[in-house]
Amino acid sequence: MTIDPAVGGTVRESGPPAVVGVGIDLVELDRFTGVLERRARFVERVFTAGERDVRGRRGGSRVRGLAARFAAKEAVMKALGAGIGQIRFADVEITRAAGGAPSVVLHGSAAAHAAAMGVTAWHLSMTHTDRTAAAVAVASSGGGRATRAEGGGPVPTARAVR
Repeated sequence: MTIDPAVGGTVRESGPPAVVGVGIDLVELDRFTGVLERRARFVERVFTAGERDVRGRRGGSRVRGLAARFAAKEAVMKALGAGIGQIRFADVEITRAAGGAPSVVLHGSAAAHAAAMGVTAWHLSMTHTDRTAAAVAVASSGGGRATRAEGGGPVPTARAVR
């Protein structure tokens, strides 16, 4: 797993890439909107500060953006084989890379769980329609590439922040 740049150093991954886990989730926007209306603290409890500040891409709604991120968090947890309550939602953070692609940042128990499984990279896809939001997450290990946490090199696709 790539280490948070604050830690520094170089991480080398070896061997062919291997899929460690796959997760998928679908969120119905009407139902998700109802949860947001009924549970005032839901957004603060489930999403990080950066995720709460999300704006819909290309004029999309904030609700759709949050629903897609919620689906992504669920998909990541499923890829990790984690049951309900094993990983806090806020420990799975969905961010955007400079080019706009979604990425995964793990904290706390999620980072520990992924490290124990040998996860070194995440592949994430999110989408939404007027009625649903969906996400697919693939956890992988290996890959034979070098990743520099400082001093250049490829941008990490998965970070453990503890």
